[in-house]
Amino acid sequence: MASADMSGEQVTRHLALAQRAFEQGATGTAEANFRCAVQLSPGHAEARFGLALALSKAEKHSESIEHLLESLSIQPNNPTGWILLSSLFQRSGNFEDAIQASKRASELAPTLSRPLVDITACRKVTDLDQPLIASLEAMANDQGRTAGERISIEYALGKARLDLKQAESAIWHFNTANKLGSQLVSPHERYRTEAESEAAEAVIQRFTPSFLEQFSGSGSDSELPVFIVGMIRSGTTLLDAMLASHPLIGSAGELRFWEERATGLLTRAYRGNLQSADIRQAADEFRRLLRSSSYASKRVIDKMPVNYQHVGLIRMAFPNARFIHCKRHPVDTCLSIFFTDFGPEPPRFAFSRPSIVHAYRTYQRFMEHWKCVVPADRIQEVNYSDLILNREETLHDLIQFLELEWNEDVLHHENSSAPIQTPSRWQARQPVYSSSLDRWKQFEPWLEEFSELL
Repeated sequence: MASADMSGEQVTRHLALAQRAFEQGATGTAEANFRCAVQLSPGHAEARFGLALALSKAEKHSESIEHLLESLSIQPNNPTGWILLSSLFQRSGNFEDAIQASKRASELAPTLSRPLVDITACRKVTDLDQPLIASLEAMANDQGRTAGERISIEYALGKARLDLKQAESAIWHFNTANKLGSQLVSPHERYRTEAESEAAEAVIQRFTPSFLEQFSGSGSDSELPVFIVGMIRSGTTLLDAMLASHPLIGSAGELRFWEERATGLLTRAYRGNLQSADIRQAADEFRRLLRSSSYASKRVIDKMPVNYQHVGLIRMAFPNARFIHCKRHPVDTCLSIFFTDFGPEPPRFAFSRPSIVHAYRTYQRFMEHWKCVVPADRIQEVNYSDLILNREETLHDLIQFLELEWNEDVLHHENSSAPIQTPSRWQARQPVYSSSLDRWKQFEPWLEEFSELL
């Protein structure tokens, strides 16, 4: 009896340590303590759920699902568990099971909005979904809900009306979602056009061909890295899924590596004290990071779109790296940003048409510069429309650009089970469709500042 009491105390201790680690952002420590708790008490539903949550944050999706199913077999009436299960299924492309998990969560907790929002994200909404829409509309009118909930509900309603080709109603919901979202942005996080322009111009003025030449030989000669860059919502997730279907191409997803390193490296570059050793260290760390995500691949993709800001730094570190610039009609791109629920970490420019337009023009300014800096055999442009309408020819060109043998698997990206973290997870799993081309035309009366980009 004393042994059982001691074991129970140890489980409680590990759960407390795991929770504290979560609060401090130490996911690895939380995972380790949850594992200890599960080993001590395999039938402990809370420990299993906590481990599943920690594993999901570490992007270990298969193992996370395994522990979550164990937790739900012990404690099947946990709506939070079913919501997490739906999210994990969505990332893995298992949308039918995701919908069933969301329905179970909704049955257990009918007042929760997340399950209904997730259902709208997992498939096209049809006329048969009027009860779903009615429930979401009732939730949208509930002033007792948090601003975050109401934002997600409005985005879901906008998506539903978009699926039903009800443009005016869709734009009303998207306007409402963005207005609510903008109210949550703190003053120091607001997008400031003048500051953004100055920061971009500083990079462009510093990273000239002659400046890059000064660091020739400082980085790695590896040909492993491939960078898919472009404005967000320009088709980067779809392109990544297609290319990563090739047996010799891996994808590391959207890595924050260059975002996190940029401030320090750029500061040294501006002050004139950037050293070759700084570049070499960054190159070595990044190459290890890529290799850890894909051990056998000849090419590994980092599909962080906003790396378009860091092409100069990346080129220093990897002169043999290849860049694929994904382009889409500017107004379709900006509308897609305006229509997307980015969750708890939205781009700072996302909620305002003028800010989105400015961010788009800044991105264009960067890419115009890099085309003059990066050799033509290291950067390739891909139009989203070509990816849709001339898929095989376009992919043939890209595989040749990557100096690999052609493989038919790239034509069947929808069969891949590789996890997708971005808001495009459902669209990127579908067979190629053309309905997203020139979508702006149905919203022409409501484009406002977006019309400047026509």
